[in-house]
Amino acid sequence: MTKTCLAALLAVACSKGTSGKEAGAEVFGNRPVPPGELIKVKAGMTQAEVKNVFPSAKPTPNHSGSPSLSLESGYSNLEYRIGFYSDKDAVADIEVIAPKSLDLVSKLEKAWGPSTDHHGDREWINEEGGYEVSTMDMVRKTHVSFHPFAPLTAEFFGTQPGPVDALAKVKLGMTREEVAKAVPGLEGPPKGGGSYIPFEAKPKGVRLSVDYSYTDDKLERMQMEMPKRGVELMAKAWGPPKPGKARGMGTPMHCWDTADGSLRIELEPDGDPVHVTFAPPGKGFCDL
Repeated sequence: MTKTCLAALLAVACSKGTSGKEAGAEVFGNRPVPPGELIKVKAGMTQAEVKNVFPSAKPTPNHSGSPSLSLESGYSNLEYRIGFYSDKDAVADIEVIAPKSLDLVSKLEKAWGPSTDHHGDREWINEEGGYEVSTMDMVRKTHVSFHPFAPLTAEFFGTQPGPVDALAKVKLGMTREEVAKAVPGLEGPPKGGGSYIPFEAKPKGVRLSVDYSYTDDKLERMQMEMPKRGVELMAKAWGPPKPGKARGMGTPMHCWDTADGSLRIELEPDGDPVHVTFAPPGKGFCDL
């Protein structure tokens, strides 16, 4: 055996762990989160931040393409890898590689609940924990990939009703140029229409936008799109909403007023996704 081959084999053995202890499916727990210490890897972490948490992390041997680090798993039959995007220094996924003999897919469905089909692979989405998990069988191995994302939480909304995230940085009456200066990208498409990239807040599935007056092209309301589970989180953060009805339709609406009364925050709770409007009272659609 050549020195090069021996070094590669030792590196792979290191990423699996040298204890000789074999892992069973129970290592993955009863919810879709990375096993063991891998749960310390969070969405957006850079390579330097990962290495700070795991000083023993090493570049994955015989790997090409986007950056990848390997960690010692502590088990002789598991490999732990952390992949990064090729175009930015941020965690893309956390991968656990196990032998197919563990029959992971069927065991994970018992532990985590039913999966969904995703292009022939199995997938779970943990909205509260912030992971999209997929499995893929390759020859004699099963790859379990955890894609971390920032979950939507009650903390995102703050403690008082009002504009959230980047919307808190703009004010009614601002011009398109002033909005672009305050929050680049939030200003939306050019006047008269055109293509643009929707502004995404940090939590997965949350998009922000602003609307301008037809008369003077100044900001007159703000909008947010979010997953339906955000309705309960808003009530948890701000307290129960005022029950209202959509003007002209009579369908139920949830409404909150800011402390100074300058904005009414309103939504139809049965939407999915839910569309939230921040507008002066009387200029929205919520009748109390």
